[in-house]
Amino acid sequence: MYEYGARNYDPSVGRFFNMDNYAEQYLDLTPYQYGANNPVYFIDVNGDYIYIMDKGIRYKFDSGKLFAKDDEGNWAEHTPKAGSFLEQVYMELKSMYEFSGGSTGRTGDGGNSFGKSLLTLFNNDKNNVDIWESSKFPSSYFRDIMGFFNDKGKNLLLLNLNEKIEYYSYNNTFYTSDLMFIIGHELGHALSFYYGIKNRSDEWFTPPGHRALKKDEFFALFIENQLLNQFNKPARINYFTKDDFNKFDQKTIDKGYIINSETGEYLKNVNKHLNDYKKSIPLN
Repeated sequence: MYEYGARNYDPSVGRFFNMDNYAEQYLDLTPYQYGANNPVYFIDVNGDYIYIMDKGIRYKFDSGKLFAKDDEGNWAEHTPKAGSFLEQVYMELKSMYEFSGGSTGRTGDGGNSFGKSLLTLFNNDKNNVDIWESSKFPSSYFRDIMGFFNDKGKNLLLLNLNEKIEYYSYNNTFYTSDLMFIIGHELGHALSFYYGIKNRSDEWFTPPGHRALKKDEFFALFIENQLLNQFNKPARINYFTKDDFNKFDQKTIDKGYIINSETGEYLKNVNKHLNDYKKSIPLN
């Protein structure tokens, strides 16, 4: 008998003895697959909370606190090592949850913040995300990006703490994005995946020499902007970063707008798409 996290497999009969909760998510592959036929991660995640991976150890974020497995295999509150990847990510999640501190420098006042509402959606037996340090991955593509959510197989949120992005806002001004808002953006992608938004994979457009952008970016940017607003930061009105503005022509840049820079309102096509999301995802 082999233990795969939430499920057990008996090779003598070729059967699992527990249901794969996400089997129907990957019917486009084959109805007989397990774990989306992922050849790398043969671990069946139990499906709860936000987890942070650091130096091969899995930690759990739950209601503003960090937990690690003790010697008896039970979750116990944990204090991360100062300066570690674990501590940096935990402090950002804690800040988002408590509406304080983190890289924003806010003193905070707690309460029912948008960040708390967002993170609470992961405190259940269905939605989960594993946060990994992307600079540890062998692929140069993953090493060089600030944030990425992988919804194929194991659901990973990859972060590169060494990369910084400058987002575009009103009055032709760029602002350096705090790590918290990058995490929020990627959690937006995770939510649309878990809630099965059918049009999340609709194509937006393809910048020159770039992968095709999906309209799911509308929702991820919406989540990011909700958090920015919570911490009194200027909105991100265009998908492209400062590096992109220096790389692409104006015609391409113009396609990246989601908010009208004069009115401050989401563009009609973006708002229409967001309304479909809001019907399915219970965010305050």
